[in-house]
Parts: sequence; structure tokens; C-alpha cells
Amino acid sequence: MKCLSLHQPWASLMVSGAKCVETRGWPLRYRGPLLIHAAKKWDGDLAFIAAGQPFRAALERSGIVFEATEAAAKRGWGLPFGAIVGRVDVVNVVHTDDVADELGYHDGPYHLTPDGVLYVTETERAFGNFDPRRWAFLCENPVRFANPIPYRGERGLFEVPDELVRENIA
Repeated sequence: MKCLSLHQPWASLMVSGAKCVETRGWPLRYRGPLLIHAAKKWDGDLAFIAAGQPFRAALERSGIVFEATEAAAKRGWGLPFGAIVGRVDVVNVVHTDDVADELGYHDGPYHLTPDGVLYVTETERAFGNFDPRRWAFLCENPVRFANPIPYRGERGLFEVPDELVRENIA
């Protein structure tokens, strides 16, 4: 099965459904189920991002408890690292040059018009890098695994044996 590594807090936001658009500097031809891997990296910069808004509110809604200690922040507040944490379905990929500057009316975190213009909410925009000449992977049907699967991540899209996932989420 295809897999993509994200740093925390973005990996947990994606599988909780709080983040539905992943932005990258490269296009993705693949559509379909995609495992989300939480990278091992965690540092003060990532802790600062996770503790700020709108990240903190979205993580708290998904069950993350932010203890007010430096030790808890250094450990990542219980976020999983170095593991496959869930899956999403990639349904479309849009060039960020086609993201509207203004917010249009839409029900969910994003809306893709029939002529290919992508509208995203302010929160979704805060969770990604929508600079020009990048790509937005539109994702739906998030599933957070109850037990993250320890696994070594890789750059770009990579393969994970199907049986590893079946054995660990069945």
C-alpha cells in the first residue's frame, strides 16, 4: 500500500480529519488509499507550532492533552512518532496556482469547482503551504489507527507491505 510521511502535528491532523489537504512541492499521479506515517522528528519548532492555534484546538478535539510542562512538550504530548498512524483516500491533486485567494462559500475544509478552482478554509490554509508552484493533494475518508504501526518512513511516496497493515488493524 502507498504511504506518505508527515511530521507531527500534521500527521495526526490528517488522520483525525482536521486537515484534508496535504501540500507538497511535487505532483502526485496516484489516487486511492494512502497510509499516513508520522515521522520520528520532533523538536522545539514543531512543539511551538503544535501548541499554537489553530493546531492546538484541532489536536485537542482529536484527544491530545497538552500538559503544561516542558517535559511533556519535549515528548510531543503523546503524539505518535515513527509509525503509521492511519489512512486517507487521495481523491484529486490540484496545482496551488489554482487555489483562490479569496474564501468562497463551501461546506467542508475545501471545495473544488467544476472549472478546477480550489477554495480552502482559513484553518486548512494554516495547516498547509499554498505558495505558488506547489501541489495540493485533496484527501477524504480519514481513519486514525487505534494502535500506530511502528515503521521507518521514507521521502516521497513509498510502499508498505499490505500484510503489515492487515495484521495490525484487523
